[in-house]
Amino acid sequence: MSAGGGPGPREVFHVCFAVRDLDAAIPRFEEVLGVRFREVDELHIAHVEQPYHDRTEPYAIDRRITCSLEGPPHVELVELVAEERDFLSASQGEGPHHIGVWAEENESWRRQLAAGGVRTEMRSLAADLETSPYWYTVPEDLCGSRLEFLDASLRGEFAEWLTGSRELDTWSHTEAEPS
Repeated sequence: MSAGGGPGPREVFHVCFAVRDLDAAIPRFEEVLGVRFREVDELHIAHVEQPYHDRTEPYAIDRRITCSLEGPPHVELVELVAEERDFLSASQGEGPHHIGVWAEENESWRRQLAAGGVRTEMRSLAADLETSPYWYTVPEDLCGSRLEFLDASLRGEFAEWLTGSRELDTWSHTEAEPS
């Protein structure tokens, strides 16, 4: 894999911190960073897999998240969960979790990185259970850093969510299970 190679451009747009208590963390981050956060959202994703954590069968997850209105880069806060085999397990502790990156041709980029030895820690699955609107790298494969690659086609939906004109459960990546 050549430096900078791969399909389409990539752009860093957020930094995520995992926190134990989202409601307590928001005012602290606002005070320290001088940013404002949108209201907390309850996110339900119908299909994810975490191959690195031996969870290769699709299952549903629920998350509590928020994001700074200022950016990019935006500051995302996500609440840790009790499940031990989850990449957001409370046992990992609070702190920096990942860097979010927009990627053109995201699924193709994931396959190319996998061929170069960068494994997938977790990925959401679209309703077709094949394509992935966003996915995370295994930290050990990138010098201890976890990256979240999001399909650049979600940019408009992200902007609408950030301003409050779109709910998370209407994003294309949270579609209902196929019939």
